[in-house]
Amino acid sequence: MVDHFFQFDATASLTENRTLNQAPNLILPTVSVMENPADIDAWYELLQTVARYPSNFNRYYNDHFGFRKSLVRMHSHMALSGWPAKGNVIIGRNGYLFLGEARTRESYQASTSFSTDELVSWKAELERRRDWLAAQGIDYLLVIAPEKSTIYPEFMPANIPRIGTQTRMDQLMTYFAENSNLQVIDLRPVLVRGRTEHPTYYRTDTHWNDWGAFLVSQSIIVELTKNFPDMQPPNIGDYTFNEEKMPGGDLARMMALGDSLSDDGIVVEALRSNSAYPADTDITLPPDVPDWNQPEAREMSDIELPALIMFRDSFGKSLIPFLSEHFRRSLYLHQYSFDESTILLESPDIVIQEIAERELQGSAPPESNY
Repeated sequence: MVDHFFQFDATASLTENRTLNQAPNLILPTVSVMENPADIDAWYELLQTVARYPSNFNRYYNDHFGFRKSLVRMHSHMALSGWPAKGNVIIGRNGYLFLGEARTRESYQASTSFSTDELVSWKAELERRRDWLAAQGIDYLLVIAPEKSTIYPEFMPANIPRIGTQTRMDQLMTYFAENSNLQVIDLRPVLVRGRTEHPTYYRTDTHWNDWGAFLVSQSIIVELTKNFPDMQPPNIGDYTFNEEKMPGGDLARMMALGDSLSDDGIVVEALRSNSAYPADTDITLPPDVPDWNQPEAREMSDIELPALIMFRDSFGKSLIPFLSEHFRRSLYLHQYSFDESTILLESPDIVIQEIAERELQGSAPPESNY
């Protein structure tokens, strides 16, 4: 309790890939009632705040109790030594860490299957988007980012076994191949083949590394050449890829070990200067939206190139430097929601929708904004 108030614990603050719960505030709604005693809405807000206070304070205290930082780090070191781990990080073999949230476990274990109705729902919504875009003269491409456990299953721990024989990605790809002409890329083969030259995913991070991102970008442009034959895929000869030690990634940080675990990163250097330059997105988001959630835009001087909008999640971030070299303008929106108004304003030639494999656990394509 003393440490909770006086912060004696000198352990570095945890980076948990989430916003910690803040202390509930009774002062503001109380002041509002005192200033406007006849305001029914002010009284309602105060009563709601009071009613929610115990549960909100409990969530706040669970994130801020005394010596929590030291205890989390201690538990993480014990987990690396074989102690049963708690939380959303799976301790794998050979120093590999995996995201342990329910959807990623289900993706790896193939413990849940699509129903026929769910497959029909996915097909109907994605084809609706494609057909709406086609009416505007725009191409549509779906890209599914495989989970690390899909590409590196041999490093998953023995206590998390495979249950089913077919994952939801297997089901979806088979169903689309047999029942739809939707353009969708299966990235699993290229990311598995790429392992023979360099790792394609970080050991201590959820995501593919820059070598994996290059291979994915190359696959995307190759797919797009079916309708845009003048596009030139990224050439491996235009880059150098060198393995280099780097600090631990997001999974290490979730364990409060980002400063003590290292990773084998891939440093990419372009042998010629990149031509794409930052551009205005013409989109204003609220000031409390963090930098990593902000839209990004790039432009090229070659006006003969097509224009792109990409709806992406965190996997798409590392694709931006590679993809942007192939479009006169590229706009990257960190969201899953299909934003028709922005598409109409931008008038792109191509829309790419990138989603993580874990999102296939839903009964329909994800719609969440970041």
